[in-house]
Parts: sequence; C-alpha cells; structure tokens
Amino acid sequence: MDKNRIISAIMVVFAVLISMVVLFGVANAGVGVSPDVGRKVYNNGTAIIGETNLSFAINASVSPIPIGKIEATWEGGPILSFEGPFDSRYAQQYEGLVAGKYKIVKDGETKMYVYFELPSLVINKIIVRGKESTKVVKGENITFNATTNLYHINNLTNITYKFVNPRGVPILIEDVPLVNGTNTTTINTAQLDTGGYTISIKSDPDTNNGLETEGPSKSFSIEKRSITIEADVKKQAVNKDIIFDISTTYGFTNFSLNVTRGADTNVEFAEFKFEQGVIKRQSLGHSISEKTDEDGNYKAIAYFTKPGVYEITANDTDATDADIKATETVEIEEFSATVNVEKTNYYAGEHINITGSANAGDNITIKAADEVIKSDVPIGDFSYTWGTAGKQPGSYEIGIWVLPFSDPDSDLPDASVTIFLMRGGLSATLSTEVIALGDEFEIEGVVSGMDRVDILTIGPKGGGGDGFDPTDISTQTNGSLIATGITHTFCSVFQEGEFKEKISVRKGADTGTYLIVVLSYGRDEGWGMSGSDDLINVITYDYTSLLSIKTQEQILAILKDRTINAAGSDDLLSINTIKVENPKVELDDIEDVLLGGNIVVTGYTNRREDSAIIITVEGPVELKPKLAFVEKDGTFNVSFSTVSAKIGEYTVTADDGKGYFDTKTVNVITAATPQLSVVNSSHSPAPTTGASSQSQDVNEGGASAGSTLLSRLQAEAKKQPGFEAIFAIIGLLAVVVWLRLRLKKRRN
Repeated sequence: MDKNRIISAIMVVFAVLISMVVLFGVANAGVGVSPDVGRKVYNNGTAIIGETNLSFAINASVSPIPIGKIEATWEGGPILSFEGPFDSRYAQQYEGLVAGKYKIVKDGETKMYVYFELPSLVINKIIVRGKESTKVVKGENITFNATTNLYHINNLTNITYKFVNPRGVPILIEDVPLVNGTNTTTINTAQLDTGGYTISIKSDPDTNNGLETEGPSKSFSIEKRSITIEADVKKQAVNKDIIFDISTTYGFTNFSLNVTRGADTNVEFAEFKFEQGVIKRQSLGHSISEKTDEDGNYKAIAYFTKPGVYEITANDTDATDADIKATETVEIEEFSATVNVEKTNYYAGEHINITGSANAGDNITIKAADEVIKSDVPIGDFSYTWGTAGKQPGSYEIGIWVLPFSDPDSDLPDASVTIFLMRGGLSATLSTEVIALGDEFEIEGVVSGMDRVDILTIGPKGGGGDGFDPTDISTQTNGSLIATGITHTFCSVFQEGEFKEKISVRKGADTGTYLIVVLSYGRDEGWGMSGSDDLINVITYDYTSLLSIKTQEQILAILKDRTINAAGSDDLLSINTIKVENPKVELDDIEDVLLGGNIVVTGYTNRREDSAIIITVEGPVELKPKLAFVEKDGTFNVSFSTVSAKIGEYTVTADDGKGYFDTKTVNVITAATPQLSVVNSSHSPAPTTGASSQSQDVNEGGASAGSTLLSRLQAEAKKQPGFEAIFAIIGLLAVVVWLRLRLKKRRN
C-alpha cells in the first residue's frame, strides 16, 4: 500500500474516532465479565450460548455446584455433564447444546433451572436527521441503535461496531459500552467515501465472559447531495399533462421548479385538491416551491399551452452552501386529430371500420350525421366498427371531437370524413340448371351490408309434394305447420357480402322444376312491414295459412306479397330454377372409324359437374377403359386410339358407377373394305327398372358388373368429401382389373 493510501485510511479511522469522542466524550470501557473470572448463573437465570466460564449456584449465598449434569427439560433434548467451570461454546460445537430451558442435576436430584439463549446483536435502527433512513448525505451525521441480549452477562459490557466500506475494507469501532444491552452511536460521514456500506455488531469477549460472535449486517449508503428531475414523456401534445419526478438525496428537502427555456407563461403547474366533497384541479402558476416526501420524492404536474421546446430546472433550495440543480427538456407538439375509413361508398347495412388518432385530450366522441355512435374512446390510435343496419341511403359525415378541447354539441369536429351509403342489391346463381336425384348443387351470390340471407326451395308440386327435406318446415315450427314440398334455411354472409350454400337433392324427392328463392330482409331486419325476421311465420300469417295445399305459383305470390311487395318494404329477392331428374347417362351416336384413327366418345349426363363416367370399348380387341369427367353443362367426352385395335364392331359403354349407363356401337374399318355402320343403343332405365338392366349376362353386358363394383367404391369415396379425384383413379384401376379377369375367363 502506498504512503497516500495509508495516510487516507488512518485519517478515516481517526475522523470516526474523533467524532465519537466529540459526540459522547470519553468512552466508558465498561466493567463487563472477564472470561478469566467467569460468572455465576443462579436458579432460573439465563446464560448466553458462547460464554466460556459458567458456574451454577442456587443463589448468591451458596457455593456453585461443582459437578453434575445439564439436562434438557424436553423429551429427546441434550444431556451434558460438567465438572467445574462450564464452556457453553464448546458444548454447542461438540455436544449439541441448543437454546431452551435446562435443569441442573446432581446425584440424580434437580437442584435448579437455567435458560440458555443464542446471542442477539442487532442494529435496530439507522437514524438520519431524526428519521429512520438507509441513506445519508456525505458530511451529515448518521446514528446507529444497537439492541442485544448481552445484559444477561452484565449490565455494563462492551461491543464493537464493524463497518465495511464500498471497497470491502472493514473499519472497527471497538470498546463501545452497552447499558442494559443497548447502545446509540453517531458518526459524521464527512471523511467517508460515498457508496454502499454494511454495519454489524461484534461482542467483546474480554467483557462478555469469552463470548465472541457477530450479529447480522445492515446496509446503508453515503451519497452526495443531489437533486434529479425526469419527465414521464419527452414529447407531448399541447394541453396534455406531463409528470415530472423530482428526487432528492434525503427526505423533506425544499426545492423549486422553474422554466429556464421557453416562455414560462406557456407552462402551468397544477395539483389536485379535495374541496367541498369534490377533487378539483387547481393551477399553481408558472413555477412552484415544494418539499419532497420522507423518501425524497415528489411528482409535479405540468401542462403546456403552446408548442415548442421547454427546459424545466429543479433547484435544491436547502443547499445554501452549494448550487444543487438538475434540468429536464421536453418538446411540445401542436394538437392533431385524424379520422379515416377504408373507402368512400358503402352499402346500407354494411359495417364501417372507423380509425383515427388524437395526440392530446381526455377521450374522443365519434358522431355520424350528428348522432353519437361512440363516446369515451381512449386517446391515441383507435378503431371502431359502426354497423349501418337500418340507416337510409345517403351521405354521412363521420366526425370526432376530442374532449375537453371540443364540445360535440356545439363545436365543429376536430377531424371528419364523409361516406355515402347506397341501397344494397341481391344476386344469386346456381352451380347447375339440371341436377340428378341424389346429387347436390351450390347457391352462391352477393348481398351487400347484410349478415344473412334466407333460402327457400319450393318443389314442383308446391307445398304438398316431396321436396328436398319433407320434415324441414315441421321441425322449424315445432309441428305447427307441415309443408313437405318446402325447405327453409339461413346462410351467413361474409364481410365482403358474399355467401355460398350447398343443397343436397334427396333420392326420394319429386322430379321436376324447383324454385330456389334467396331473400334478404333489408336494413330494418324485418320482413315487409311486419317487424319480424321469421320468414315462415310472416308468409303463413302466424302459421294459420296451410302451405301444404298451395301450388308453387301461389306460394311464390304469397312470398312476394309479404316481403318485397309490401308497402315501404326494403326486402330483396332473387329467384332461380333447377330441374331435378332421374339420373341418366346418354351417349351420342358414333361414326365409323378408320383403323388407326380415334374413336371419339361424347355424351350427356345430369350428374353433377366433375363426376367421373367410366367409358369402355369392347370388340375384337378390348381397349383400355378411360374416365371422362362431366363438364358444367353435363357433357363429357373422351377418345380412344385404334392403332392397336382390329377391324370389326365395338361396343362403347358409358357408366356413371351408380347403375346408370348407355351403350353405342362403332365399326373400325379400313378404306379398302368399307362397311356400313350399324348403330344400336341401350339407354339407361328409370330408377325403378335399373336393376333389370344391370342383370344382363356378364359375358355380353359386362359394363354393368363393372359399374356395380365401381358404385361401391364411389359410395365409400362420397363419405369423404374432396376425394372424388382419388375415387376416379381407384375406379379406373378396378375396371381394368375386372376386364382382365373377364378376358381370362373367356379364353378358358
């Protein structure tokens, strides 16, 4: 250690000791108890574990018990033997002595009781400027209150204060006297370094009967006198509060806040006060003088009436011997507010997403055409969805008012945008015009500004036939109304107004032309002028009109009268028709084909679009089967090369895999030996006779058997929507395998 450091350390210790002498006079070394002399513990007396020279006597007038045992008064406690002076430190370390009540036994007889306690040496309080604190300003006094149980040893005994400085170096203040186990020591911190310290108490073994132990440490810090100021936001809009956090080194410090850059007339400090049952905001002017709390903290409220850059300075006005200050700079922006929508034109009933922002104020009110649609919107970026159901077509100004700067009842909006509501329309189309029993079709369309559409299907026989679902109306009306030829369903509308619904055609439904009616109840969300959104209830006059006896035309007339044709109604309606037929497959006639050319197979089916039709060509040579996929108009086509074929007559079969098929014949000829084309056909039967058509001889009408196999595969595939393409491939493979087996059988 260099010379300067040695001198510095000596000065620190010297300063501490001098301060002790100045504050308390000459330290009383205390009488205490020397471990060479030891001490007696009388009946029901207390000993501190760690004392090294103890003897036990019933009272002061008798001699100590020379030999005996120390037995715990609780079951399983330690039993220790002694002869002469008792060393409790040794007994704790090696014989299991613990705190508790013990009896002193001699020759099997209890002579007295004694209590053993663990030593307690605690820094009870740290006092700075008359209050408890864990920090002190460099140069100030700091006081430590010590509390111990060493008074059991002697009322006048000594301890040592142990300081550890920020660099870990211990500083000892020794021979500090205790009176009844307590002590109050004050030191001055002028010569100590700033930073964090710990302090603890050590017992003095020379005055505490050999007890040498140290209590828990307590932390405190020595700091330079300072003041800080920090704004909760550095950039803010005019007329919006900024909170300044003021902090001083110790509590109850007087300070001032002043505007040192920018016009102070644009700055207002404020506070909240309780007056006459109400908490009110009160202006404090352009500068303030206040006092920090017991922890040295204060929160100042300020707002700025004009934009600019401002500097606020905090001064420690108690620091008369130094200029203790700190500054904070904030930037104040102009007030701004915006409001936006995604587009200019909307359909009545459509939801409008309103967004915007404001950089100041308490909250925002949103109005549309002078009607409040949302209040108490938080300041900052906001988003609100306005539903326009029930609004009349026309232009609407959407405005925002930022409170308390603007009054929504009397002031112009802080920001606004104009939109136009248009009357919505309804359009709907079907995926096909013709459908076979057992298939399904789709309805899709657009209705703007609505959340749903109603779909009504009316069978060819009106309300009394067999429609797509004969139990539908009865179920909806809890049995109050039966109309087996009608179905009714709802379809949700996507945000952009689009809707799509899939409808299955029951195998047992009536064939013929169905009406598919799509309706929307308009802005008022009620049919016609009824105010009800229950379509079936409205068109049946509270279920009193029997739709089951009405024709298709009568039901449509009632529907129009109670919805779109009602006076003042804004309902919308779209009508489509679809023809439901028995399933059928029809092949077109096929012209003779020159050997080496292509057999072009075309036909029609009322099966739904993308269904697979199995096409086989059999004759002198069996050509590899193919799949033809149904187009939107019901047609299908596929071609076969005759390069590997032989001259002769071939049978072409088209099979839908569900028992319906058609056949045609075609001749493969050469130019040298022209032949007349003979055309034969066997059309598919109606569903009631389809079984007999499928019972043809396997060797002559093999396509039917292949159809049966494929129909099973197709039925399984239909249980898993989206697997039609996989089914088509599997079906083709099944047909190929079946034809090979048939060829092998013929050869045998």
